[in-house]
Parts: sequence; structure tokens; C-alpha cells
Amino acid sequence: MPRYNVYVNQSQCFACGICEDMCPRRVFRLKPTDFKGPEYEDRIPQWMGTITEVVAEDMCFGCRICENQCPVGIIEVTQKEA
Repeated sequence: MPRYNVYVNQSQCFACGICEDMCPRRVFRLKPTDFKGPEYEDRIPQWMGTITEVVAEDMCFGCRICENQCPVGIIEVTQKEA
């Protein structure tokens, strides 16, 4: 069971890839998208057709490197309650 919640504010993410590069546990992945469908209505197309996806939340051990390195401060790591 994952001990941490990892949240990326998709409406403000511009998919720079820093979180993917810096995470020692590979929790993040840049994912191609065609920006179609209601879940992408608020996204801006110039973000190069990618979104940042949390793919391995169960691997997160709470180092918060992603929070500290995100240039727009839109990643939040919180400890789950027992």
C-alpha cells in the first residue's frame, strides 16, 4: 500500500520533464496526448502534446525532490494517514 499521495496540478503543468528526470524512484512519466476529451479542456496546446503522469505512486518514499525541483511548484507529496 502506498505511503504517499503524489499530486500534479495538470492544469498548470507544462511537461518540462524535470520531475521525471529527478525522481529516484521513477514515479513520473511524460505521456503523449492529443488533448481531446473533457479531461484536457483546460490545457494549453503549446505544451508540446504531453502531460506529466504519476505512474508509480506506490514507489514514492517521500523524498520530495519533485516538489523542490518543479519550476512552477505544482507537485504535492503528502503522507497518507494510517
